[in-house]
Amino acid sequence: MNSIFPYLTDLENNNNREWFNANKETYKKSCAEFEEVLHSLVLAVSKFDTGIPFCDPKSLMFKASKYSC
Repeated sequence: MNSIFPYLTDLENNNNREWFNANKETYKKSCAEFEEVLHSLVLAVSKFDTGIPFCDPKSLMFKASKYSC
């Protein structure tokens, strides 16, 4: 989780297309790290809650945008 929180902080301060495009590799790295965190959480929860099926971490993520809602 070394890049997730710094990326989100930078995004909060620079929430525009130009900054995002210039930092797309950091975005991809942060997404990959977040997927690993989600995978670990699903595995941990499934040990005590058998009602939690294994889910692909990508299916648990969504992209929020100004066009959603």
